[in-house]
Amino acid sequence: MKNSKESDHEDQPLSDPKDKMYRTLNNGSLVVGISLKDIIFRCGELQMDYTNVCWLCRDICDPKTLMQRLHDPETEAYGWYQSGVAQGNLKLNIDLEYNVGDPKAKDAYKHLSAERRRQAINRKLEELFGVGE
Repeated sequence: MKNSKESDHEDQPLSDPKDKMYRTLNNGSLVVGISLKDIIFRCGELQMDYTNVCWLCRDICDPKTLMQRLHDPETEAYGWYQSGVAQGNLKLNIDLEYNVGDPKAKDAYKHLSAERRRQAINRKLEELFGVGE
């Protein structure tokens, strides 16, 4: 049984090119018609930093309030984001295991790992010193 912080995201992947995120690309916003929960979950899958999540959700909710909620482990927003991170890592590991012999997959993993390291360093710099990219 699922609690209120979980959903059937595996049944409704937001990365499907037929989903609303991609269909609204020509309308100027990537998140029109998508629930706050799904936006936060998908951003977690992509390990986007909290500032970008708040920026994307600014038309749906107050960015300052959302930022506080993303940092508070007692909130649903925190749970949605962390669930997305976990699922994103799982998908990545499954894909890597499946493509272990493909040289292109190894290069993609190397570049993705480097980008995630860069993002983590920038998040920490921002957190500690107010300095980022």
